[in-house]
Amino acid sequence: MAFAAGWLYLLVMLVAGCSSGGARNTVVSLMQTAIVFPKSLVGVFGRGDSIMENWPDVSYKLVVYMNSTQCDDCRLKDLLVWKHYMRRIDSLDLSDNLRVVFIFHPKDTTVLMEKLALYDFELPVWIDRNGEFERKNPLPEDPAFHTFLLGGDDRIVLVGSPVRRPKMWKLYEEMITGIISKR
Repeated sequence: MAFAAGWLYLLVMLVAGCSSGGARNTVVSLMQTAIVFPKSLVGVFGRGDSIMENWPDVSYKLVVYMNSTQCDDCRLKDLLVWKHYMRRIDSLDLSDNLRVVFIFHPKDTTVLMEKLALYDFELPVWIDRNGEFERKNPLPEDPAFHTFLLGGDDRIVLVGSPVRRPKMWKLYEEMITGIISKR
């Protein structure tokens, strides 16, 4: 627990040093919040032609959520950055302990699948057709807080988007390797 408290302190200092008090309060309020994954999420793989039956059974999850207001061309281009991050995660050989979970609540699922194909994004994604994920979880409006690392009990241990924020990505990387190496 001291390890997690140290990271929380570091995260609060990082956020406090580069953003407003509102952001700091958001981070603090989200830390240790349990995330609920609705059973209505539909998992697809590749170009959407394969349906996944099983939810990832791992101790840690890095969740990236995009709702219908974020699933536009600009935000979907972030998937190119995530492909780079995924290669880095793969190089750490953490597949038995960590899964990256992409959850989309798109306006139009067909357009989303076309964009995933265009960006050659072959990783599994979960589609939230009814917006239940956002209704069941206390997500702030700011998409910068729609990316988080969950511990084994699906509680948030780190929050913040690392896209175009290298220091945040470094923090994710250090936290992921630190937590998993302690197992």
